[in-house]
Amino acid sequence: MRIGHGFSALPFQPGEKIMLGGVVIAYHCGLSGPGDGDVLLLSIGDALLGAVGLGSCATEFPRSNPDFRFADSRSLLRMIGARLKKLGHEICNIDASVITRDIQLQTYLSVIKQGIAEDLAIDTGSVNLKLNDASCGPIAQVADGLAAFSTVLIKHDY
Repeated sequence: MRIGHGFSALPFQPGEKIMLGGVVIAYHCGLSGPGDGDVLLLSIGDALLGAVGLGSCATEFPRSNPDFRFADSRSLLRMIGARLKKLGHEICNIDASVITRDIQLQTYLSVIKQGIAEDLAIDTGSVNLKLNDASCGPIAQVADGLAAFSTVLIKHDY
């Protein structure tokens, strides 16, 4: 068994939507970051790659490579899942938290969870998502963007 942890945070920028967990969400701002700026999928990807010692999304899919500069995070997640499977790893569990201040995301959680499970070819029961309010406490700075933490459990089929 191996455990991986991922984190991603991006600031808001002018725009009309954000991408979270592969789902487009109408909002008065966008996110400034690599590809589609999906902090949730980037944090899950980092956790998965880290669990098996393959670095991070930034090292596996560098923005300096034109193929990845504007990459869709769901495509990257599918590539990571396929690579882990090819290496003999099985994803047992994903537990992720999204930290935001004022974006109402509760209605999107089930479709996001389903998409993550489909992209990684795992059961939806193996994906857990939580929303955390950043309006107070030590993470209040996230008010100017979105952040996500993810922890994964991987086992290797020997």
